[in-house]
Amino acid sequence: MISSLILDLPISSSKINLIFSSLNFLSFLTKLIKVSLSSISSFGNSNLDNNSEDVLTRHLLKLSEIENQFQELTNKFEEINFKLDKLSTRVSKIQADNQIRFQD
Repeated sequence: MISSLILDLPISSSKINLIFSSLNFLSFLTKLIKVSLSSISSFGNSNLDNNSEDVLTRHLLKLSEIENQFQELTNKFEEINFKLDKLSTRVSKIQADNQIRFQD
């Protein structure tokens, strides 16, 4: 989903906001699971069994993987945006140069 957002050009501010809000949400979920895991440790096995702890750990690992993927995509997005800005500047300079040349 995010890779399709990044590859669709031009990139709008709504796409940027969606990416960053998704990153914030994943960060929130990661913190929530970490708190849950620490709660499990403090309560011991009285309320939750080992299976529940394993499930929470797997979810935390998966969220971390997804967060890393979002970060990689964000980096690619910023790199593509930078390259687009450079290309846009070059095209503008070439257009201005051609207009000057063909006016004569």
